[in-house]
Amino acid sequence: MTIQEYLSSLRGKTAAVLGIGVSNTPLIELLCRNGVQVIACDKKSREDLGERAKQLEALGAHLQLGEGYLDDLREIGRASCRE
Repeated sequence: MTIQEYLSSLRGKTAAVLGIGVSNTPLIELLCRNGVQVIACDKKSREDLGERAKQLEALGAHLQLGEGYLDDLREIGRASCRE
């Protein structure tokens, strides 16, 4: 399976990415550009992420930030499994 085939298989699905750092930012961008609904989670605040937060949201990523950044992840996973 090629990367393009794999990305196509994810189109329309939801993926959670833990951490919005140097290595995960390109992954989040790639997923968003290929029709994957991305929930990007990070303990950092919107202010700490600065322009990066705006750029990822412009691509369609949903950001969960701050101290409780993992609080809703279990429920999101359950809802995705039911779909």
